[in-house]
Amino acid sequence: MRTISTKNNGNIYEMSITEAIEIVQAYQQVNGLPGLLETAQEMRARALLDELPTIQKVAIRRFLKDMSQLFAPREPETLDA
Repeated sequence: MRTISTKNNGNIYEMSITEAIEIVQAYQQVNGLPGLLETAQEMRARALLDELPTIQKVAIRRFLKDMSQLFAPREPETLDA
């Protein structure tokens, strides 16, 4: 479980990536959005405008942080012979 802090008040919350994904997916279903990319974009925009509850703000920050690390370029691994 990793911790993430909110930008406005500096509070620290613990949230697993599994919980973050569940919250993002629930937001997607409730708002009828077609995919996770569109959902993440909308949630990020609304979080910046302070239009989301704290739990959703924490979830989208965790989701975006972990997904960016997943798709970030990495140094090629070398095989030791």
